[in-house]
Amino acid sequence: MNSTRRTVQPGLLLACAFALVAVGCTNDPGTEPPSTSPTEATSVSKPADFDPCTDIPDVVLTSEQLRKTRPENSDSAGVKTHGCGYFMLQGYDVRIVRTSVSLSDIKAKFPDSYREQQFGSRQGAYYTLFPQYGDRSCVINVAMNTGSLEFDLRNPATASKTGNLDTCQLATDLTNKIVPLIPESA
Repeated sequence: MNSTRRTVQPGLLLACAFALVAVGCTNDPGTEPPSTSPTEATSVSKPADFDPCTDIPDVVLTSEQLRKTRPENSDSAGVKTHGCGYFMLQGYDVRIVRTSVSLSDIKAKFPDSYREQQFGSRQGAYYTLFPQYGDRSCVINVAMNTGSLEFDLRNPATASKTGNLDTCQLATDLTNKIVPLIPESA
């Protein structure tokens, strides 16, 4: 009996292990497994999400006269955040971030200022994160499956376009424009 022993190159073995679940694998060293694009591989398993830097349409930003400033990302003390800062010329600025902090975490940490509010189909809450800014600061978090979406709005009295307006009303109006954009499963 004549037996032929085939060897598999180590790099191909690793590539095959990753590709086996999605597309199968051959042990022929001259054949590479078909590739899949990241969207094909993740579209089935990745739940719907909301990215505050890319998922707010221009029509909303234009209606609020907002311009994006910079990413606002961190992973500190077990709290993860991802989002962006926005500002209105001669008006308010707002930081919109997705955070791993839940409404119950916020209620436990800020029981004296925590005030629940419904925003569309989602539960939300106002609370005082920066007491030193008084009524020039308003923070709203809206519940999501993996934490919450935070709107941290500051409205200086010197802002000629918005300084005379109620800061929490500005935050509420913006929140009400953005909440409907969040996928139900996010």
